[in-house]
Amino acid sequence: MYFQDPASPVMEGIINLHHDLMFFITFLFFFVSVVLGRTMYYFVNPTIDVTESKKVVHGTAIEII
Repeated sequence: MYFQDPASPVMEGIINLHHDLMFFITFLFFFVSVVLGRTMYYFVNPTIDVTESKKVVHGTAIEII
């Protein structure tokens, strides 16, 4: 579950790299989850007007981002 205490500077660097990568991976995971959830909400919800869902799903700004 956790890394052992580093015995060398190289292992300390590996642990720091791991922590940095996990931070970015977690951030990307939540960002993609929010975008996916929002897109699914607009596709599945039948009470939303079609023109409103097109603005969110097929917008130029979201494609550029």
